[in-house]
Amino acid sequence: KSGIGIRNDSAKSSMIMDLGKFVLVSAEYLEPFVVEPSWLKYFREWGPKIDYDLDEELRKVEKILPWKLKDVFENIIRSLPKEVLGEEGPTGPKVKSNWSGDEV
Repeated sequence: KSGIGIRNDSAKSSMIMDLGKFVLVSAEYLEPFVVEPSWLKYFREWGPKIDYDLDEELRKVEKILPWKLKDVFENIIRSLPKEVLGEEGPTGPKVKSNWSGDEV
């Protein structure tokens, strides 16, 4: 073939997308017909809360470090905000500045 001719871009494919599992969550122009799910209105953090035991982790690392570095290491770790050493769940979607890509 020369690569010239008619191509059917809407032909059947082996890839299928099942839309039966999706929910329409927002459409301003369909306001009376599309009801926003209640989970979209959740603004607080949700999901598992991971709390790292800072003292226990420090003791493990301090055993390995030479005595001169122990104080320096502990001061650095203690200066970090608590949010760095623990995790809360993500916030609700309406709190995000965008809904695509990485969380902001």
